[in-house]
Amino acid sequence: MFLSVFTGCDPLVQSTGDIAEMVNQRPLFPRDSEIDDLFKIFRIVGTPNEDTWPGVSSMPDFKSSPNFPSMDLATLVPNLESAGVDLLCKMLCLHPSKRITARSALEHEYFKDIPFVH
Repeated sequence: MFLSVFTGCDPLVQSTGDIAEMVNQRPLFPRDSEIDDLFKIFRIVGTPNEDTWPGVSSMPDFKSSPNFPSMDLATLVPNLESAGVDLLCKMLCLHPSKRITARSALEHEYFKDIPFVH
């Protein structure tokens, strides 16, 4: 199934929805079923295509996926400042090799004033 591509992600990056839920005080992706989860994600970040994820159209079950445009994350999470929206966008990138790593996320401008123990 196409959704299996998202398994094995860096746990910090995979927790992006949790961070958005804490800021927004409601679920970003309320859960019903696996395919419903995938379509909810697509409704927010947009359905990937060959421009955003080369090779995606050859994945199992992809051709049956509806085509959703991406939403404006700043509107979706209005209490998040622009640096947070930028980080959220990078963490929600569907293409695994283009998604921000946990280390890069911690070095992002959003966390610049928060001291971390290294």
